[in-house]
Amino acid sequence: MDYAIKLAHLEGINSSLAYFDQVITISPKRIKEKKLNEVACYHASKVLIEVNDFERARRYFFMGKKSLTPSSKYNDRYKELAIEFSQDRSCGKLYYIVSGKGYGFLELNDNVGIQIFLHRSEVIPKVAIDEFENMKGSAFSFIVEKNEKGLTAKHARLLK
Repeated sequence: MDYAIKLAHLEGINSSLAYFDQVITISPKRIKEKKLNEVACYHASKVLIEVNDFERARRYFFMGKKSLTPSSKYNDRYKELAIEFSQDRSCGKLYYIVSGKGYGFLELNDNVGIQIFLHRSEVIPKVAIDEFENMKGSAFSFIVEKNEKGLTAKHARLLK
Protein backbone atom coordinates (compact mmCIF):
# COMPACT_ATOMS: atom_id res chain seq x y z
CA MET A 1 0.00 0.00 0.00
CA ASP A 2 2.92 2.36 0.62
CA TYR A 3 3.69 2.01 -3.08
CA ALA A 4 0.15 3.08 -3.99
CA ILE A 5 0.40 6.17 -1.76
CA LYS A 6 3.75 7.21 -3.23
CA LEU A 7 2.58 6.51 -6.76
CA ALA A 8 -0.56 8.59 -6.21
CA HIS A 9 1.50 11.62 -5.24
CA LEU A 10 4.11 11.15 -7.97
CA GLU A 11 2.03 10.10 -10.98
CA GLY A 12 -1.55 10.80 -9.99
CA ILE A 13 -4.55 8.80 -8.90
CA ASN A 14 -5.09 6.92 -12.16
CA SER A 15 -1.73 5.18 -11.82
CA SER A 16 -2.32 4.18 -8.21
CA LEU A 17 -6.04 3.41 -8.00
CA ALA A 18 -5.58 -0.22 -9.08
CA TYR A 19 -3.13 -0.72 -6.20
CA PHE A 20 -5.52 0.84 -3.70
CA ASP A 21 -8.33 -1.37 -4.98
CA GLN A 22 -6.22 -4.51 -4.46
CA VAL A 23 -5.91 -3.68 -0.76
CA ILE A 24 -9.51 -2.59 -0.14
CA THR A 25 -12.08 -5.16 0.99
CA ILE A 26 -15.75 -4.29 0.45
CA SER A 27 -16.92 -5.82 3.76
CA PRO A 28 -13.86 -6.28 5.96
CA LYS A 29 -14.27 -8.70 8.85
CA ARG A 30 -10.80 -9.00 10.37
CA ILE A 31 -9.00 -6.16 12.14
CA LYS A 32 -6.12 -6.28 9.64
CA GLU A 33 -8.54 -5.85 6.71
CA LYS A 34 -10.24 -2.94 8.49
CA LYS A 35 -6.92 -1.20 9.13
CA LEU A 36 -5.85 -1.63 5.50
CA ASN A 37 -9.23 -0.31 4.35
CA GLU A 38 -9.14 2.78 6.53
CA VAL A 39 -5.64 3.72 5.35
CA ALA A 40 -6.13 2.91 1.65
CA CYS A 41 -9.55 4.59 1.45
CA TYR A 42 -8.29 7.68 3.27
CA HIS A 43 -5.36 8.19 0.90
CA ALA A 44 -7.43 7.41 -2.20
CA SER A 45 -10.03 9.98 -1.06
CA LYS A 46 -7.39 12.65 -0.42
CA VAL A 47 -5.83 12.25 -3.85
CA LEU A 48 -9.22 12.17 -5.60
CA ILE A 49 -10.20 15.41 -3.84
CA GLU A 50 -6.97 17.03 -5.02
CA VAL A 51 -8.00 16.34 -8.63
CA ASN A 52 -11.59 17.50 -7.93
CA ASP A 53 -13.12 14.03 -8.37
CA PHE A 54 -15.49 14.40 -5.42
CA GLU A 55 -17.87 11.63 -6.46
CA ARG A 56 -15.23 8.89 -6.35
CA ALA A 57 -13.57 10.51 -3.31
CA ARG A 58 -16.88 10.36 -1.43
CA ARG A 59 -17.27 6.66 -2.25
CA TYR A 60 -13.81 5.79 -0.90
CA PHE A 61 -14.30 8.08 2.11
CA PHE A 62 -17.47 6.36 3.27
CA MET A 63 -16.06 2.89 2.59
CA GLY A 64 -13.04 3.73 4.75
CA LYS A 65 -15.12 5.39 7.44
CA LYS A 66 -17.11 2.16 7.89
CA SER A 67 -13.83 0.34 8.59
CA LEU A 68 -12.65 2.72 11.33
CA THR A 69 -12.12 1.23 14.76
CA PRO A 70 -12.55 3.37 17.91
CA SER A 71 -8.81 3.31 18.62
CA SER A 72 -7.69 4.07 15.07
CA LYS A 73 -5.11 6.79 14.57
CA TYR A 74 -7.05 7.72 11.41
CA ASN A 75 -10.17 8.87 13.32
CA ASP A 76 -8.99 12.49 13.46
CA ARG A 77 -7.94 12.41 9.81
CA TYR A 78 -11.38 11.18 8.77
CA LYS A 79 -13.04 13.91 10.86
CA GLU A 80 -10.99 16.53 9.04
CA LEU A 81 -11.68 14.93 5.66
CA ALA A 82 -15.42 14.77 6.45
CA ILE A 83 -15.54 18.57 6.12
CA GLU A 84 -15.15 18.13 2.36
CA PHE A 85 -18.38 16.11 2.20
CA SER A 86 -20.57 17.27 5.06
CA GLN A 87 -20.94 21.01 4.54
CA ASP A 88 -22.36 23.05 1.72
CA ARG A 89 -19.66 24.43 -0.52
CA SER A 90 -19.99 27.78 -2.25
CA CYS A 91 -18.31 28.91 -5.45
CA GLY A 92 -16.82 32.26 -6.30
CA LYS A 93 -13.96 34.15 -7.91
CA LEU A 94 -10.96 35.79 -6.33
CA TYR A 95 -11.49 39.38 -7.41
CA TYR A 96 -9.08 41.32 -5.18
CA ILE A 97 -5.66 40.46 -3.73
CA VAL A 98 -3.75 42.49 -1.14
CA SER A 99 -0.23 42.49 -2.56
CA GLY A 100 2.47 41.01 -0.32
CA LYS A 101 0.03 40.01 2.43
CA GLY A 102 -1.18 36.60 1.27
CA TYR A 103 -4.88 37.30 1.35
CA GLY A 104 -7.64 38.58 -0.84
CA PHE A 105 -11.38 38.61 -1.30
CA LEU A 106 -13.77 36.30 -3.10
CA GLU A 107 -17.08 37.23 -4.61
CA LEU A 108 -19.84 34.61 -4.65
CA ASN A 109 -21.00 33.58 -8.11
CA ASP A 110 -24.66 34.08 -7.26
CA ASN A 111 -24.38 37.05 -4.84
CA VAL A 112 -22.52 39.99 -6.33
CA GLY A 113 -21.39 42.43 -3.66
CA ILE A 114 -20.79 39.95 -0.85
CA GLN A 115 -17.10 39.89 0.05
CA ILE A 116 -15.53 36.79 1.55
CA PHE A 117 -12.05 36.93 3.05
CA LEU A 118 -9.59 34.29 1.78
CA HIS A 119 -6.16 33.71 3.29
CA ARG A 120 -3.73 31.70 1.17
CA SER A 121 -3.28 29.19 4.03
CA GLU A 122 -6.87 28.04 3.37
CA VAL A 123 -6.15 27.17 -0.28
CA ILE A 124 -5.87 23.44 -0.95
CA PRO A 125 -3.35 22.35 -2.12
CA LYS A 126 -1.11 24.89 -0.36
CA VAL A 127 0.27 27.75 -2.45
CA ALA A 128 3.20 30.11 -1.96
CA ILE A 129 2.50 33.82 -1.60
CA ASP A 130 3.78 34.59 -5.12
CA GLU A 131 1.52 31.86 -6.57
CA PHE A 132 -1.45 33.26 -4.65
CA GLU A 133 -0.85 36.73 -6.01
CA ASN A 134 -1.21 35.36 -9.56
CA MET A 135 -4.60 33.79 -8.85
CA LYS A 136 -6.73 36.90 -9.38
CA GLY A 137 -9.82 35.88 -11.34
CA SER A 138 -9.48 32.21 -10.40
CA ALA A 139 -12.58 30.26 -9.40
CA PHE A 140 -12.75 28.48 -6.04
CA SER A 141 -15.02 26.11 -4.19
CA PHE A 142 -15.03 26.80 -0.44
CA ILE A 143 -16.91 26.64 2.86
CA VAL A 144 -18.13 29.98 4.21
CA GLU A 145 -17.72 30.64 7.93
CA LYS A 146 -18.82 33.72 9.81
CA ASN A 147 -16.61 35.22 12.50
CA GLU A 148 -16.40 38.57 14.34
CA LYS A 149 -14.77 40.24 11.29
CA GLY A 150 -17.19 38.94 8.69
CA LEU A 151 -17.30 36.07 6.21
CA THR A 152 -14.24 33.85 5.73
CA ALA A 153 -13.52 31.13 3.18
CA LYS A 154 -12.26 27.82 4.60
CA HIS A 155 -10.95 24.76 2.75
CA ALA A 156 -10.82 26.65 -0.56
CA ARG A 157 -10.15 24.49 -3.60
CA LEU A 158 -9.08 25.90 -6.92
CA LEU A 159 -11.54 24.92 -9.64
CA LYS A 160 -10.12 24.01 -13.01
